[in-house]
Amino acid sequence: MIELESINHTSVAVNDMARAKKFYTEMLGFKEIVDTRTASFPPGFKLPPDPLFIHFGNARTKHPCRLECGGIEVTLFERPEPRDPQTVARERGVFHYSFRLAYDKVKALCDDTAALRRAGYNVPFEPEPLVLPDGTTYLRLYLMDPDGNLMEIVGWPPRKARGVAATGHPGAST
Repeated sequence: MIELESINHTSVAVNDMARAKKFYTEMLGFKEIVDTRTASFPPGFKLPPDPLFIHFGNARTKHPCRLECGGIEVTLFERPEPRDPQTVARERGVFHYSFRLAYDKVKALCDDTAALRRAGYNVPFEPEPLVLPDGTTYLRLYLMDPDGNLMEIVGWPPRKARGVAATGHPGAST
């Protein structure tokens, strides 16, 4: 068995890089990652071909936008062919990205989705708490980016019980 240590990054497919970058940085607070590693490469050095670019490469996918959220990299790639955001939205459910926020902050967002909508966020449906069999209740709010990608914002309640992992996820073990 391979025991992985953590997530390296996740990628989000977008139709318009500039619009997506603005949404993720200005509306969600992600920080752009400036990669300085290539500055030390000798002139004319070329990296080996990337399989992703071999299969999907074109002028739209060669320069992704690298962002950071809570220590995890989120890479934006423009789709080779733009997709209708409503079509992407209808595929919601399994295909989503989940981010964690403090429970009290998620509660405040869930309590005033009208304010989120007025501020320009696409809240596709009203949030509802999820109650686990042990009585633990966590909150989740769903937002859509301008390209119809669904993201979940989760707030796990604070727990001090033994056996709860440092992540705060009640299903995780230490």
